[in-house]
Amino acid sequence: MKVYISSTPDFEQDKLKDVLDTLNLTSGVLKFVQSSPLTNKQLGLIDNSYKSIKGDEILSFNQLFEICEWYRTNLDIDDDSFVVIITNMNIADEWFSAFRGKNIFIDGKNWNHFTKKDSKFGIAYQVIENIFQSLINLNIEGDLDELIHQKAIGCINDYCDDKEEITLKLMTAHICPKCMERANRMITDQSLIIHIKNSLKTIRNVYELEGENFEDNLPSVTISEEGKVLIGNLDLELKDVHQALYIFFLNKTEGVEKDKVHESVEIIYKIYEYVKGKSAMMKPIASVFGFKVRNKKFVEREWTNDQLSSNRSKIKKVIEEKLGVSFLKYYNIDYIKTKEAELFKINLSKDKIIDNTNLNDLAEN
Repeated sequence: MKVYISSTPDFEQDKLKDVLDTLNLTSGVLKFVQSSPLTNKQLGLIDNSYKSIKGDEILSFNQLFEICEWYRTNLDIDDDSFVVIITNMNIADEWFSAFRGKNIFIDGKNWNHFTKKDSKFGIAYQVIENIFQSLINLNIEGDLDELIHQKAIGCINDYCDDKEEITLKLMTAHICPKCMERANRMITDQSLIIHIKNSLKTIRNVYELEGENFEDNLPSVTISEEGKVLIGNLDLELKDVHQALYIFFLNKTEGVEKDKVHESVEIIYKIYEYVKGKSAMMKPIASVFGFKVRNKKFVEREWTNDQLSSNRSKIKKVIEEKLGVSFLKYYNIDYIKTKEAELFKINLSKDKIIDNTNLNDLAEN
């Protein structure tokens, strides 16, 4: 399946080549072709007013798709191929991009502001995103499709009303289970799905490698007043025991010695009480560390019954499923071995952790 990518005269051709080069890093059934750019004369043939559009003028979806369709017709591009037009013209409703059938337009400006890096990453991502959405018949005009996530969860179909949220889905390279379910129903050629998923990962990987500010753009971890853990706006939806453990390690950014975590069982239980509420029982936390409960105290620890390792693995699985493997090195409870000690810690700086509770104070008492 061919994807012809062109631009309006105001978009630089060297940037267009960078976008194509980024997309062609991934091999597969989608063939990305750099097509000749539109000229001012051609824009005038579509509508004479397009020749002299002022910087503050806004083009509607219909106008932009008119340009796409004119381009398809005049270059005799077949109906099975995609046409992508990148433009620096102002787009109605400040959308990053949109599609109608197999015609796609993409905003070519301001990407370095939102992603803090070269615009080629955001634009290349939008190409893949719109191809995917077109193939699954996502409704983006009129009543929005139920698969469009108004609240960002790090999925390709996040709405991103807050433009800063684009970085989250770019870095997760994720398609959520519900969106994948439709993709598997609508896209009969599995090689297309594979190419799309691989492209998202490739864009994410080269984005991460370019420059040194990937970590600066990491979404913060927020502990809500209710004790929920969110990365950006994405609720990890951890089980209560796992939330208590994770919050404990968030409050211990220096790390905790592997063989001494159990010594903090009372602190972890206080966090668990906060998260769980009045129905909190001591046994779930006791079982994590191999303790018995007697007279409302943790007693008689049997280290062979310690289940911390399996609980860490379950937390890791949730993070990987929600955010992707690239985020594990930042958000997972890692095992770190140094000359001095063996530690468990989350590799985030304190300025990336927002605690809206008094749990840190509880942990110190």
